Amino acid sequence: MIFDFAKSLSFEGDSGPYLQYTYARARSVLAKSAQQADLANLEETETARLLARFPEVVARAGENYSPQLVINYLLNLASSFNAFYAQNKIIGSEEESSRLALASAVAQVIKNGLWLLGIEAPAEM
Repeated sequence: MIFDFAKSLSFEGDSGPYLQYTYARARSVLAKSAQQADLANLEETETARLLARFPEVVARAGENYSPQLVINYLLNLASSFNAFYAQNKIIGSEEESSRLALASAVAQVIKNGLWLLGIEAPAEM
């Protein structure tokens, strides 16, 4: 593995700031909404399916002493959420409640994953 300092600070691709930015983006959506998210109405999306895998990935990473499994998972989750965010209106949509629930869950899982990796999860960037 070759460390590239410039890439490590990039807001695109495989980097800590990319994950931090996705966490901040999801939190921003939630802050703009006055509604509480209802997890019972989650849409069946790739992002939702990825969310369900977090405990499994963390367990496997711990068993194998492989933090890169958590990193790869978080990058896949961030990519999936950002694609969802780019294609779908969240606040003001007919599916606002379930989409806010999705954003809330993504933010929490990314925050938890970053914590496991010793990386701060800033609410704003």
